[in-house]
Amino acid sequence: MLIGIPCPVSRATVELEAAGAPNAISPPNRTDRPIPARAALTTLSMPKYTEEALQNAIRDVESGTSAKRAAKTWGVPRSTLQNRVRGSKPRREAYESLQRLPRTRSDSWSSGP
Repeated sequence: MLIGIPCPVSRATVELEAAGAPNAISPPNRTDRPIPARAALTTLSMPKYTEEALQNAIRDVESGTSAKRAAKTWGVPRSTLQNRVRGSKPRREAYESLQRLPRTRSDSWSSGP
């Protein structure tokens, strides 16, 4: 014997067996509304520009070129270019004080024996 219990979340009826078996719950009928598509999974990736390109863009901005044009010319993000022109440091330099080893020492360790 099946017992219909309304589900407050999906507004569907959940059917339970009267015997109370653990696997007696059937999924609610969701054919009355479309299932939303999942958002595309995005992963963080490394920047697609070099520090040299960013420095060239900074030089262009300091010589009078607009940040938008310099960013497009050198292929760097405009917001990053504007932040660096205003004085922010590269991530590696900004967080250097939080590293366990100084930069010069950690670089020599990575070169091998």
